[in-house]
Amino acid sequence: DQAKRISDIKDAFERGRETMMAIDSTRMITGIAKAHYVCAFVKTLMEAGETVILYGHHHAVMDIYMDELKDSYPVMISGRQNANVKDEAQKAFMNGDTDLIIISLRSATGLNLQRARCVVFGELDWSPAVHCIDEKTEILTNNGFKSVEEVNVGDIVASFDIKDGAIQFTPALDKIDRLASSDETLYRINTKKIDLVVTGNHRMVYRTLMRTKTGNKKSKWRISTADKLAGVKRRYVPTCGFEKSSGVHLTDDELKLIGLYLSDGRFDNKQLTIYQSSKQPWNKEIIEILDNGGFSWSLFVRKKENQSDVNWYSIPAGVQPRWTKREVETLIDLKNKGISKKEISKIINRTEESINQKIRKMDKNIFTQPGVLSGLKRLSCL
Repeated sequence: DQAKRISDIKDAFERGRETMMAIDSTRMITGIAKAHYVCAFVKTLMEAGETVILYGHHHAVMDIYMDELKDSYPVMISGRQNANVKDEAQKAFMNGDTDLIIISLRSATGLNLQRARCVVFGELDWSPAVHCIDEKTEILTNNGFKSVEEVNVGDIVASFDIKDGAIQFTPALDKIDRLASSDETLYRINTKKIDLVVTGNHRMVYRTLMRTKTGNKKSKWRISTADKLAGVKRRYVPTCGFEKSSGVHLTDDELKLIGLYLSDGRFDNKQLTIYQSSKQPWNKEIIEILDNGGFSWSLFVRKKENQSDVNWYSIPAGVQPRWTKREVETLIDLKNKGISKKEISKIINRTEESINQKIRKMDKNIFTQPGVLSGLKRLSCL
């Protein structure tokens, strides 16, 4: 009564998912049932001296092929393998090291297999609409963005919950590589925030922006396909989402820096810059914030005729993390021993400018720990 159970599911997305799972389960059972007969047929071809490509789909079915045809020393290409393993399998077949190659229906991207004389489809593709992204589109994982080639079954990848716009990290359940069909159209979204290429029937999360008398109104998140969204105005796909997280501890000075950036700042690939008129009284406070936060920074004064000069406070990208208590104690110890700042820089992996800034903080009584404060005071006398 599985069909009845599925038909009773009210949520269309969940009903579709259960339907596809039921179809795939039936396909796998069918593939396993006929796998032994497929192998018997392939053995006949091999005995006749043919070079054979055997296509399958399910891992369980392809494992049967590999086991029953092991006397022919087959090689395999499937979604479970990385690019290097696939290349080695292709070379082995093309160089004549084996006359049998077993390939997943969706994993033969860009392969040259012209040496084959016979092609056997052990499993047929019941649903040709396996909707994909291209090999250059990156996937967000719990370890940052990765290429399609780097993501494997079981890796933790980001998913988007259309109910609340939350990002949830879940394991990848399967991975399929395949060639694009000759009649298949690829669709690309390329903006400042997103760049991806998908097949026409790839499911896309989106929402609309509607104009009303009281202003623009956003719809709830919905699901459609790329071909239906292409060229349609006022359709937006998510580029980020909410994540339940414990957050990151920030000091008061780091929070103040964020405020300065939002009000008078700019960030590019090289540095974060805060702009401020040199006549403003809070320039002194900006310097204190930058020093107290442990940032490496520089000041450039832009001269203007008939106007007040403008201070540019710049923090280079890739700044070092905050000092730890152990690093500060090591700095004090090394300095008291008469070791130069250049040598200290090598030992604790900090720039000389960062070391100088840390020493300057002592004069402003930044540290409240008695041991650290007294040690830094001693440094000012050296």
